[in-house]
Amino acid sequence: MKSAGRVLFLSMLLFTVAVALLWPVSATAQKVKYYGMEIDAGETPPPVPPSTVVVSGLSGPSNWGTLGWNTYKLSPGDFIRRDGCAFNGTPDLSNFSGILPASGQSSICIGASVHLPTGASLQAGYLVYNDTNPSSDPSMGLWKYDTFGVSTLVMSLAPPAFSAGNNTFSVDISSSPETIDNFTYSYYVLAILDRSTVTPSQLEKIYSLHMGYRLQVSPAPAVASFTDVPTGHWAFRWVEALKGAGITAGCGGTSFCPDSPVTRAQMAVFLSNALGLYWTY
Repeated sequence: MKSAGRVLFLSMLLFTVAVALLWPVSATAQKVKYYGMEIDAGETPPPVPPSTVVVSGLSGPSNWGTLGWNTYKLSPGDFIRRDGCAFNGTPDLSNFSGILPASGQSSICIGASVHLPTGASLQAGYLVYNDTNPSSDPSMGLWKYDTFGVSTLVMSLAPPAFSAGNNTFSVDISSSPETIDNFTYSYYVLAILDRSTVTPSQLEKIYSLHMGYRLQVSPAPAVASFTDVPTGHWAFRWVEALKGAGITAGCGGTSFCPDSPVTRAQMAVFLSNALGLYWTY
């Protein structure tokens, strides 16, 4: 009886294995991440969902992704006096908590260099300031200067009339963002702050200025670098961005091998090149 039981058990086990091997199983499609969505690798990507730009305080995720907010901050100590300005007074850094016209000065001209990543999409500004001067308001803006010194206003940061003390002011240019071009332009914030000569306690002060930007992938070129990733391929733009950034040169010749698996060694090369990983021994 025990022998017959063993035979029956082995027969059922062999039958189960055979069914498992012969039963048609649909192949699992390779998944990829696309703007926070998970799609099949060969699937045509759906439209990117519109992101909600929350300018007040530049709230939202802050990371290296193309949909996350990144913030560039100017503090009072970043501003310097602008010589040659009609309002060339002496600034007071107020122990670096704010910058304002010094006692006895009616106005000051100040400026600060802005160093945003090349290719970043500048979309918003957020000013934290103080205004107790009923006769004027801060005059402020972000400007870019080309190689010949020709200036263009990128974003006006001048708040509306206000004189009740501490306040904030936000600017949203996400409908027409500025793509940062550090090769062609230099970027500066320029401001004029006033102080009443009749009532010196009535003045304008800057606490901080925040500029919100998003990283973005370069536009696709007109000609494909790889024969197996032509201009019509759904990943064409992203593959070209990797090549243009020096992260990968493909898999040999003019091929990228878009459907080949990536080994851990290859992944190490991609990530190290993309992040510029470096450490001292």
